[in-house]
Amino acid sequence: MRRAVLSFVVLGFFGALGLFGVQPIAAQDAQEPQLVYEAFYAVSFSDLDEWNRRYWEYSVPVLEALTEEGVIEGWDQYQHQTGGEGYNIRFAVRAFDWAAYDTFWSEYFSRLREVVSEDEWSDWGRIVTRHKDEIWSIQSVAFVEDDDYTHLYASKFHVNFDDMTEWNGIWEDTMAPILSEAMSEGILTGWVKLGHSTGGSYNSKVLFFHDGWDTIDDFLGKLLGTMAEQHPETWARVNELIVSHDDAIWAPTTRDGM
Repeated sequence: MRRAVLSFVVLGFFGALGLFGVQPIAAQDAQEPQLVYEAFYAVSFSDLDEWNRRYWEYSVPVLEALTEEGVIEGWDQYQHQTGGEGYNIRFAVRAFDWAAYDTFWSEYFSRLREVVSEDEWSDWGRIVTRHKDEIWSIQSVAFVEDDDYTHLYASKFHVNFDDMTEWNGIWEDTMAPILSEAMSEGILTGWVKLGHSTGGSYNSKVLFFHDGWDTIDDFLGKLLGTMAEQHPETWARVNELIVSHDDAIWAPTTRDGM
């Protein structure tokens, strides 16, 4: 039987540490990551196999080493399923702080250049037709213990800065309990709320982790239905606060620590 973790942390914009990973919300001795770096790539479908070959052959050994050395907490790569802005690869790295983030990039690229030839390095860049990246601070997180997931539903929002405190309060006071119920019911494996640091055009993001397509539908029905039926005034206010929105569904091609 699944055992949901019903507690959560809300870190907001107050500089406290976040929690991110497969572990439940609980006091932990190890240092926890504060930042999530996301890179999105548009790769031609004819080149996807080649992208993934190089990723597994060159990137993964370096990423594994940097994780073992404690430079980063972990990483993930996902391939696009539906929605979004035209990118089909999502690569994410979880860093402990800004200094560790800088160290990661220095070490990552220098080690890659040691094993990738000049011709292959240039061709690796050629198959990327479009790219963007974003950095987010970890605000809230909860996961089901000892559970896994097959899909990531990522929902991004643009909220006016003047409304951000109210927006975060609604997530903490009203939506987080609904998410905990969804975890107890087995239709949500975990969730992470992120606050914008740099890059992109949205300033709030929530990642929902699921163990199948059907649970995504069930979860959205529960979240939206509960908000509309039990919290109609708050739900109306949520829709007023959202200036713009985008979402996408991804499937992990590899995952480490999530």
